[in-house]
Amino acid sequence: MKTVLNNQYKKFVIALGLLLIGSCLVSFVYMTLFRWVDYAICIPSIARKVSAPATMDGIESYLLETITPGMRREEALEILKKFGPVDVRSQTASYPPGEFRDTILIKSCRHPLNNLEIYAFYSLEGRLISISLLNND
Repeated sequence: MKTVLNNQYKKFVIALGLLLIGSCLVSFVYMTLFRWVDYAICIPSIARKVSAPATMDGIESYLLETITPGMRREEALEILKKFGPVDVRSQTASYPPGEFRDTILIKSCRHPLNNLEIYAFYSLEGRLISISLLNND
């Protein structure tokens, strides 16, 4: 009886170990290989839409040259829509006092870490103060 329990216990430990190794491999592939392949396809595609260099730096340069301080919020969002679907995640009033911030996520890629995430700071009148790309590699 004891031998049967030991064999079942060994099989359970082996199955659990294989499950753990498999989970680690799937996570590794998703977080590295899939992200790299997605980046190699997606970022040049986004850059082509606006005739920018096919890098995250090229996209950031385009943003900083095209979306300028003083621009109305609606104008800035229209430019950002060229990159893909725009999701304004939050509007925080009084951040710092006299300003509000939009956290903008542009879902253009399949891997979530390759999507564009942007902070845009506006005056209370809705005029752009500054903009920055958060996920610049």
